[in-house]
Amino acid sequence: MISGVERLPQRLYLIHQAFETMEYELMGYLDCNDPPREEARSFVHHMIDQGKTVKICTGADEQTAKYIANILDIAEESISSNNRMPDKKQYLQKLRTLYPSEAIVMMGDAINDKAAFQECDLSIFLLNPNNASDMSKDLKSSVDILSYSGSLMEIAEAFKIADETFYVIKQNLYISFVYNFASLLLAAGVLLAIGVSMHPVIGVTLMIIQSILLMLNAYRLMFSHHNLPDAELANRQALTAT
Repeated sequence: MISGVERLPQRLYLIHQAFETMEYELMGYLDCNDPPREEARSFVHHMIDQGKTVKICTGADEQTAKYIANILDIAEESISSNNRMPDKKQYLQKLRTLYPSEAIVMMGDAINDKAAFQECDLSIFLLNPNNASDMSKDLKSSVDILSYSGSLMEIAEAFKIADETFYVIKQNLYISFVYNFASLLLAAGVLLAIGVSMHPVIGVTLMIIQSILLMLNAYRLMFSHHNLPDAELANRQALTAT
């Protein structure tokens, strides 16, 4: 049992038909199980915590897709199953229509994701031992990011760093605007109204201080960023939390 949902495996039956009686006899069966990656659940949680919407677009049947989505805590309305290569492309086009102002990122590890990659703002291909032979030059040229490690947590960490970097850039722009505006007023002689004059050296010093402030704010990323937990630990934490 995982998250209160029992796995219903894909089962292949070996059936024998008797020639004399024409009756069928069950000889055996084979359960095929393709579970999600260990780190997948934690990855989804990190994406949601960062304010991102996670959806599943898969070629698997609906039952399997719902099972995977339940493990990953993804709502059923965010699932699209039984998708072939053209279907995945149409699904991305539909998302583009529904969310015209949002950036769409697609992650995949199969060669049939190539057409859909062309419809998103950022495409990420996850390499693994099973699909390395499918990585042609044509496919490589159609993706924006190629993850050789195939680690989902490394991608989650990259998104986190990107968000923090963008936030720091906006902070520096605001700091520069306010600081330069105040310095401009001082240089224009605003203080002369109260009988105070500013020496040019003070103006140079203020500009140096501004540069130092911006640099320290940018370098803050190096000291404030903490690595996300590794796959095994992250998955254990996610399962324990539920």
